[in-house]
Amino acid sequence: MSTISDITRLARKRFDCDLFALQTTGIVIEEVGDLYARCSLSSNECHQNARGVLMGGVIYTIADFAFAIAANSRCVADNRPFEWVSLSADIHYLAAASLGNIEACCRCLYFGGRTAVFETLVSDAQHQVFAKVTTTGMKI
Repeated sequence: MSTISDITRLARKRFDCDLFALQTTGIVIEEVGDLYARCSLSSNECHQNARGVLMGGVIYTIADFAFAIAANSRCVADNRPFEWVSLSADIHYLAAASLGNIEACCRCLYFGGRTAVFETLVSDAQHQVFAKVTTTGMKI
């Protein structure tokens, strides 16, 4: 298995075709480890909803992208095709999120042969968690 910095570099290259997450939304892959990923986003007015706070879809997008990277981190490290997709996701918006820097940290809670469960916490620059996503992944 590669070091975290090697896996991060490889993940950035492998996921560079995810144009919605990277180009449209502006998410950055910060760190990748074994069944772990951390992504960030400098949100601005184009990410806000009609109330002027961060759009729920943006929050879900960064969490979903972090899940995809974490779930497939072993595939990235071993240079194999991606094997894991989201089967279901449950998001809890805990508080309204202001525009600015946000971060999604995804960790594996259970990793089985055909299914896995991951938890992603989305927080602001002060590390206050404002959303929690539990994603069940399925090996394809």
